[in-house]
Amino acid sequence: MVGLESKGSIIKHTALTDKEVGGVIDHADNSVTNAKIVSVDASKITSGVLNKARIPVLDIDTELSSPSRELDTVYQNDSDTSLLVCVTVSSLIQDVGDQAFATAKIGSSAGDLTELCSCGLSWSQPDIGAMGLVAHFPLTFWVPPHYYFSVTTYIVGTGMVSVMYWNETSLSTS
Repeated sequence: MVGLESKGSIIKHTALTDKEVGGVIDHADNSVTNAKIVSVDASKITSGVLNKARIPVLDIDTELSSPSRELDTVYQNDSDTSLLVCVTVSSLIQDVGDQAFATAKIGSSAGDLTELCSCGLSWSQPDIGAMGLVAHFPLTFWVPPHYYFSVTTYIVGTGMVSVMYWNETSLSTS
C-alpha cells in the first residue's frame, strides 16, 4: 500500500505499514471495504508524512451483465454510469496471408469512433503445412456515460473472429 510523503511543495508516494491500512483492507480475502471519496486534511500532515489519513479512492458499486452483443455493431452506453467492457475474442487463421483482428472503439457519436486497442493474428510466413492457428484475446476498455462503443473486425483471406465472452460492468460512484 502506498501513502503520501510531503517534501516542501512536492508530494511523493511512500510505503505504508500493514497496520496503517488494516482498517480498509480485509486481510481474509484482500478486499477493500468501507472506502469512500474523502479529502485529505492538511492538519494531519506532520513531520513531512501523511499519518492516519484516508487516501482518496472511489466507492464503486458494480453490476455485471452479459448482454448478447455482436461484432461490427455500434452500441450506446445509455446510462449515467461508466461501463467496463470485457470481451474475449477467438481469432482463426488457416492460410498464408490470412489476418483476423478485433478492435475496440469508443466515441461521443456513433459515426466518430476512436480505436482504443486491437488484437488478433496474422500469418505472414511461408506455408509450413500447419492446420491453422487459433488464439483467444481479451479486449478490456472503459466506456463513459452516453458514449458509443463497438468491437470491429478486420479480416483478410479465410481468417475469422468470433466472440467467446462479452461482459459489461456498470460502474457508479455513490
